[in-house]
Amino acid sequence: MKTRHSWLVMLALVLLALPPAVAAETLDVLSLAFVDGPQGVGAPTPDKAIDDFTGPTAFTVDPDGNIYLLDAPRFCVKVFSPDGRPVRTVDYPAATVAGKPVLGIDLAVDARGDLFVANATEGLIWKFDGQGKLVAILGRQENGASLFELLHRLAVDSQGGLLAGEGMTTKVIRLSPDGRKTAVLPEPFYPPVVGPGDELVMVKTGASPNRADVKLCSADQKTVRHLATIEMEKPLLNAAPVGYDARGHLYLFVVVGEFGDNYEAAYVLELDGEGKTCRRVQLPESPGIGMNRYLGVTPDGRILKADADDKTFRIVEYR
Repeated sequence: MKTRHSWLVMLALVLLALPPAVAAETLDVLSLAFVDGPQGVGAPTPDKAIDDFTGPTAFTVDPDGNIYLLDAPRFCVKVFSPDGRPVRTVDYPAATVAGKPVLGIDLAVDARGDLFVANATEGLIWKFDGQGKLVAILGRQENGASLFELLHRLAVDSQGGLLAGEGMTTKVIRLSPDGRKTAVLPEPFYPPVVGPGDELVMVKTGASPNRADVKLCSADQKTVRHLATIEMEKPLLNAAPVGYDARGHLYLFVVVGEFGDNYEAAYVLELDGEGKTCRRVQLPESPGIGMNRYLGVTPDGRILKADADDKTFRIVEYR
């Protein structure tokens, strides 16, 4: 009993040390209508959906703060300035050789401005240069088969190496810049997020229902450093990395609630370089467990979330 009491006291102290959840103020960064034409986005009618997706499937933010929006129903990536002005559109093939519509499921941008798009239909990755020209197709074996089981998530390191997350196995396949498979990483690396020094983020739950351990694995995978232990007031249903800002702060997406029930609350936590939680923003609704590709962070630390209703798709900043 004494041991249990001591553990409860320690847990209470940890929870008190967490910053209180901020009642988030919001600001629309992008607002696009589900209509036909170059100013629209997504599928204006259900018959134009791609694999039941009527809107964009993912977005990401580059080192300059530009927003890359994967508009899967229109088979393109739309690029916007940090304040939401259209910059350019990068089109990708709309169908396979057999004529099946292609589902673009995720994307990543490297420091040079090269764009990578995950083609879930064929299990391959398109690479475009900064001018939007297709320069490489990655992710094929010598026999032409895909390297992946249900390609689902994508990240890129400073050398142009790719990390591809599989939706079925939740493993992460590491590729060299020329597309060679170099490693298979286990579930704690999923979804893949790369740090400022090319370290990989590992988030592991299970030691305690309310706890997640965050570790950083070096680029050569030889050393692992413990960054933080996250303790929440209620059981964790999900804990996954979102990305980094320019200061090297890591952002985590956390969902809490009782197992077997719907989630009770969703948060984005900001961790500084020492692992201290310096900000905790509660989202009014969750993007969905495992759907943190609908979240992003800008170089200056703005938290972005995709949102939509029947008429409009938005990217909203949560302050």
